Formats: sequence, C-alpha cells, structure tokens
Amino acid sequence: MKSLSALSLLTGLLAILLSSPLCAAEAPVSSAFTLRGLTPEAVPQNVMPIRRVLPLEEIARGTPGTGNLTLTGLFNTASFDFEVRGDEIMTAAAVELTYVPSPALLAVRSQLNVYLNGYLQQTLPVTEEQLGKESRARVILNPLLLQDENELTIEFIGHYQEVCEDLSNTTLWLTLDRQSALTVTLQPLRLANELSLFPVPFLDPGVAQHSHLPLVLGESPDYATVTAAAIFASDMGRLASWRGVSFDTYLDTLPAEEHFVIFATNEKRPPILKDLPPFEGPSLILTQAPYSSFAKMLIIAGRDSQELIGAVRSLTASGAMLSGESALFVSREVLEPRRPYDAPRWVDTSRVTTFEELTSYDGQLTSRGYQPAPVTLALRLPPDLFMLDRSNVLMNLKYRYTRPDPHALSQLRFLINDTLVESYTLDPESDSSQFVERLPLIGNLLDLSATTAQIPAIALQRTNTLSFDFRYGITYDGGNPEQCRTTRLLPQQVEIDPASTLDFTDFYHFARLPDLALFIQSGFPFTRLADLSETYVQLPPDATQGQLSTLFNLMGRMGAITGLAATSVTVGDGTDREALSDKDLLIIGDTTGDFSALADEESLQAAMDEEKRSLMLPADPEGRRTLINARREGRQRATVINSGNLALMLGFQSPYAKERSVVAILNDGREGSGLLNARLGDPYALYEVTGAVAIFRESGIRGYDVGESYYTGNLPWYVRLWYFLQTRPFLLVLSTLLSALLIGSALYAGFRILASRRLGR
Repeated sequence: MKSLSALSLLTGLLAILLSSPLCAAEAPVSSAFTLRGLTPEAVPQNVMPIRRVLPLEEIARGTPGTGNLTLTGLFNTASFDFEVRGDEIMTAAAVELTYVPSPALLAVRSQLNVYLNGYLQQTLPVTEEQLGKESRARVILNPLLLQDENELTIEFIGHYQEVCEDLSNTTLWLTLDRQSALTVTLQPLRLANELSLFPVPFLDPGVAQHSHLPLVLGESPDYATVTAAAIFASDMGRLASWRGVSFDTYLDTLPAEEHFVIFATNEKRPPILKDLPPFEGPSLILTQAPYSSFAKMLIIAGRDSQELIGAVRSLTASGAMLSGESALFVSREVLEPRRPYDAPRWVDTSRVTTFEELTSYDGQLTSRGYQPAPVTLALRLPPDLFMLDRSNVLMNLKYRYTRPDPHALSQLRFLINDTLVESYTLDPESDSSQFVERLPLIGNLLDLSATTAQIPAIALQRTNTLSFDFRYGITYDGGNPEQCRTTRLLPQQVEIDPASTLDFTDFYHFARLPDLALFIQSGFPFTRLADLSETYVQLPPDATQGQLSTLFNLMGRMGAITGLAATSVTVGDGTDREALSDKDLLIIGDTTGDFSALADEESLQAAMDEEKRSLMLPADPEGRRTLINARREGRQRATVINSGNLALMLGFQSPYAKERSVVAILNDGREGSGLLNARLGDPYALYEVTGAVAIFRESGIRGYDVGESYYTGNLPWYVRLWYFLQTRPFLLVLSTLLSALLIGSALYAGFRILASRRLGR
C-alpha cells in the first residue's frame, strides 16, 4: 500500500451526469445480480414489528433531558416531538403518564388533555383520590393520525377556586414524572432501490436520534480504499449533525439484518460481490441486502481505489441529483481550495454575520404563548479565536413584540450559555425596538434609543447558546364571589429580526497547545481547513477493525463539527516524511507501537504493554491548567500493573513543523477500541477530555496536562507581550512597579530641570 498526496486527492472530484456539465448516467452494471451464497431460504420472510420506548424527558421540545416537568397555570402545555425513519412505518403508539397533581386543585374541574398532531385523544379528569398523590394513566393514540413527524401535546387545565382565579398562583401545578414514556410500534419497510432517497435508509436526517451504520471493506484494504470510507463517514457525520452517527467496520464479512455500505473495486471486493460484472468507472449501486427482507446495501465502487475516492467525492458533492438503482459518475470538476476557518457551521469572522445565518429551521426566531418560550440560537466560534486583547464584539439586535400591559413590568432577558447578561424593559408604547451591544468585560443597559450597551464577552465559549427570553408581566383585578372582575389573557408573540447582526471581524487566531479539549469539541487544529486538506492520518498497514472504526467515527465527528465532508484528508502509513512537513498528524494505533521517531520522551508520556503500564503524571493529580499557571512543573512517575482495558489520547507538537500538531489515539486491543468508539460517535460525549493526555478506562476518562506548551496562530508583538505578562503575574507586577519607577524617575528629573531653569541656575 502506498499513501496518496494531497494533490492527487484534490483532483479526484467526480459528479453525476444529468442535464448539466455535472451529470449522471445509468451505470452499465445492473443491481439485479446473483449474490454468491444467497438463497431464497436464507432470507427471512416475516419481519417482526419493533417496539420502542421513548422517555418523554428525552423528546421534550426545548428542554430534553431535564427530568420531571412541571405544568402551571401560565405554562400549561408541554410538547413532545417524535419521528419515524423513512424505512419504517409507525403502526401503534401509546403514552404512559405518571403525574402528581397539586393537592389544592378542584377535583374533576382540573384535568389533563392529551393531543396528537392537534387532535384531542383523551381527557383525564383529576379526581379527589389523585390530589397530591402519584397517579398513572395510559392513553392509546389514534394510529390513523400518526405521520412521519408527530407532535404529542399534554395540556393542563387547573382550577383552585370557583371565581377570581389567578393563573400565576403557585398552587396551580401538576408534575409529569420522568418515568412517563411514549411507546411506539414500528414495522420495517422494504423500500425501492431508489438512489433519490439517499441518505435514507442508511441515515435519516429528519429523525432526531442517533444512527448506526456498518461499513464493509474487503480483506486488507489499501489506504486509498480507507480514505474513501473516511470521506464517506465524514459526510454521514455532516448529515447527522447533532444527532450523531457511529460506524462499525466489517472486513470481508457482512452485518446481519442491517443497512450497510460496501466499498469495492475490480481487484478487491467482498466475496458477496464475486459474481458482479467488472465496474466500468466510479459507480453507485443500491440493492437488497442479503439475508434480510428489508435491509439495503449501497455499493460504492470503481475500477481501482482511486476511482473509489472519486465516487465518494462525487456522492458528497451531488448526492441530491441521484436517481434510479445505479449511477456511473462520468464528469470531473476540481473545487477551489478551502479558506482557513470557513467551515459552514462556524461563524465567518471575515464578515458580519446575520442572525438568519445562525438559524437551523424555519420559525426559530419567533415564539408565541402566554409566556413565550425563549428564542435560542447556537453560536459556534472558530476554536482558536483570541479574545483576551479585545472584547468589542458588536451585536446589532432588532426585535418585535406584542405590546405589554402598561401597568406591569415586562422585560427581554438576554442570556449567553444560561448566564444572564442583561435585561431590557419592553416599552408598552411600542411594538419593536433595537439596540447595539458591545462585548467588553463589564456591562450595563443604556437607553434603546441611544447606541450602545455592554455585555460580558468572557461568557463566550467555542460553542454557545444565545437566549432571548421575553417575560410579560400580568396584572389581575381583585374582587369577591359576589362581584368578581377577571382578566382574559391573550397569547403574546415575539420575533427577533433575522437582519440582526454579530460582528467578529478583526479578531486574531491564536491558541496554546496541546489541548485535547479543543480537539474533541472542535476538531482543532485539523478542522482549521474544513475539508481536512492539511490533515495526515497515520494508520498501521494491518489496521484492525476497531482502529478503522476509530478513524471513521473521528471523521464523522469532524463532519458534524464543520458541516463539510473531509474530501481532502490523506491516509497513509507515515513513511512519507515530506508529506508530513506541512500537515497536522493524526495517529491511530495501539499502545505497543513504536513512536520514538515522532516524539521525544517529554512529548509522548505513555509506554505500556499488556501487563505493565507506566504514565508520567503531573504533580497536580487533577491535571489542572489555568491561564496563570501556564508552566507545568513538577512531575512524578506512577506505575500501574493490571490487565484492564485501556485507551489513550495524546497531543504534542509535531517534530516536522513548528506550528503543526500531533494527536495520537492508542488502544490496547479490541476492548480498548470499544472504549473510544462507544463515545466518538456521540457529538455530546467526551467533553470531559482535557489537557495533553487523556486516559480512557471502564470507570471513566481522566485528563492530565503534561509536556511542554507550544502556540499556533499569529499575534502582533504588543499583544504577545501582554499575553506573556498575563500568564506570569509576578512578572506583570514587577513590570508595573518598574514602569512606575521609570516614569516617576523621568517625571522627577523633568521637574528638577524645570525648577532649575526657573531659578536661573
């Protein structure tokens, strides 16, 4: 096997032959072929329905995973979203409710209403026996109302007295227990062999659940084949986004009863494709999977492994143009090189960003209700954005709202990552407003008709959530049972103008490495170029299935982070030293490998075998690193002898280039790979990884900050000086005192000279 250069990868983009220059033609091979070893008796004829339990806390709209949910007089509804995959049909559904009503409620008049897609399914009156006690109810949902995307709504109607009720009264509540769940029955479908459905059924972006996709390669695949599979995995990660996707690798074997993807060439193909005619170019074939009555297999093929890469690149570029059972890619187009930090899911710091660019679905900037739910936006910044020297991030916010009650205080509360930044009074004489925010360290509110207000930039992280929470004050007229005056509440509506902007231009890019938190959360420094054109993956020639799965799960994670397929990544054995001189290096191997040529003892902190593991640990057992304590001093050796499963993640400076990085992911066998792969496919996992060395064990993950620091990016000399002094407080104090002494001495000398002249001396 031989490694590929970045240039050969960049020139391999192929696309589909339709009516445009980038078009697709029907492949000369048919998907109706005889698969060796497949007999009619081997295919199951009856597919059993699948029963799936969805806890309500996991599918709650806006607040998933928050445990018990409390409904009140003002916040009296809870909505839950559940979808069905494109290769399944939902035949039945029922919701099991566990709830506790307030003991102050009026029996029977208080009730729970259950709706499915806007249609009332059942009313559950609150009886006298249920007040203040745990109650259970099962509501069977009408199967004729079930769709691909469904909304379950639970409405609480509570009363605590006959007249003069206050909906904000604290006795009006009902708690839905976290044990409540939705049970659905699904029937797998046998879809047509139609590429226009892609990525369904292999991955369904419309379903908010984690996906699993097996990848099948021939025995001992070469690096070009592995590269093609890695690019495909990154594209699936892009499509899965926050939902996550994980990959299992099969070498010359097939998964059972599951959709999967095969990578094959004329020379190397799994035995199941032995009788397939030779491929005549970069091809796709969608057909029925063997040994299954509903699963599909996608064959990505080429005459050689280079054409295999071309087929995957064409698929990532023009998948929406596919149709039919098979396609032969015959056109070629070379895309322009990517710019640094231009990942589609990152804020573009080269220009002003509008709020519309931050939205992920229609209606995200609008909210309705008696107390509208907060409007939230995700803000992902380039991971090495340097904000210590300046914090003047300009936010020009425009918003509209229904006019509040003039006798009650109403506010817009602005939060970053659930931290209150500032609150603004809603003017009852207007229905819209605008203000301009700057992001220095201390903030206060100025008049909206003025120009600026201050909010803390220190709250900004690599991944942020901006929340705009409109809170309406409500007043109620008093009264008595004989003469009661009531107030009818009207639903409010608030909107954030999509033309509102954020300005991150003119910021520097600078980071101190190694920092595995940057790698896990943002893929940095590899994702600096979103197509990974400056990334080299070193893989053993005899890579195991677990190591290949680690590579594919990593590529899927990076695709989800950037929103772009890693079409220019290079995979090889690391012997081409010239190729490593201008690339960041990602090593995937085992803990017994010899990496002495890549790092000195200080950089690579771990060396172990099956029975003895030794790690150079920092003196601080917590492995903390702060801005003040930049120098990591004091080390001790700890030796552990055991036989448990272990995996390591290490970061250090590349020995081939000053500003290049190495991240090594090592395991001690199949079980060690499992520790990594079980987490890599989940975008929200591994956030506890920190420092320069992370140890994965059955009991959890532990990070240590060891080795020497190095820096990437560029800062002006005066900013670098300020940063240098910030990390060394004693030098900062000393410099301040020295500066004061020099300035004082200069002033003293100047005044002495001036006094001498006045005295005529």
